[in-house]
Amino acid sequence: RTFQVSSIIPKFSALDNIILSLLDKSKETFQLFKSIRKNKELASKATNILSEIELLDKSDTLASELSHGDRRKLEVGLALAMDPKVFLFDEPMAGLDESGTKMMINLFKKIKSNSPILLIEHDMDAVFALADRVSVINYGRIVATGTVDQIRSNDLVRDVYLGYEI
Repeated sequence: RTFQVSSIIPKFSALDNIILSLLDKSKETFQLFKSIRKNKELASKATNILSEIELLDKSDTLASELSHGDRRKLEVGLALAMDPKVFLFDEPMAGLDESGTKMMINLFKKIKSNSPILLIEHDMDAVFALADRVSVINYGRIVATGTVDQIRSNDLVRDVYLGYEI
């Protein structure tokens, strides 16, 4: 899962963040005075994940020096490293500009073949680009559930969230 607020380790490189996540998944023990990069298997898996999330060229960049969009991609990489049965993403488009949102949509389209995605998101264009099914919540209550077309044509959803008429 990813959170609305980034949960990366800022003083670790992108590669080391992924390796640490893989280390947790593998249940191997962390050795204080041994570089985590010495584990060739974990380093190789981490490199593959960085390639998949299009951050391979920034593998040695400290997470704190990554752009906001690249930090979001790194968080997706951390989730991928856990080989989840389902992805849970909370507001992954928050704070992204239009190009960053498009980049995340493309990334999510790639990874949704790995595992289903449960996405909590206010960016309805992103939701409509990604979702097979949508549930809309208003004041803590589900007010509509359906396909993208059903949600787009729902009067309450249009009035409250979409702000346009069909």
